[in-house]
Amino acid sequence: MTNREEIINIYRQHNEYMVDGNIVKLGNLLDDNFYLAHMSGMKQNKVKWLDEIETGGMNYYSSTEEHVDIIELTHNSAVLVGQSRVDADIHGLRNTWSLELTLHLEKNVDQWKILYITAKPY
Repeated sequence: MTNREEIINIYRQHNEYMVDGNIVKLGNLLDDNFYLAHMSGMKQNKVKWLDEIETGGMNYYSSTEEHVDIIELTHNSAVLVGQSRVDADIHGLRNTWSLELTLHLEKNVDQWKILYITAKPY
């Protein structure tokens, strides 16, 4: 599998594990210093975000990919922009959002990890 294919696969796994609520597999994709910058501007670190998913503060019901592109790629870093329609309940507000995620990734040895994600509507 090429780096490009691996990175796109990580994005798709991220969405799948988020919807499945599989915080173990989702956590394995994330760097220890990971953070998620939400549409609201709020930043959550890895532990807090995964806890929100586990305790039901953030429930993701579906994520339908509409577009994905890698905009930067070197041998050990990458930036991917993915657009999906995400059906979620965030702290009691359920909606389907057109969500653009920008994933910043780094490769250590043989494994890509997501360093951070920024989310915004599109």
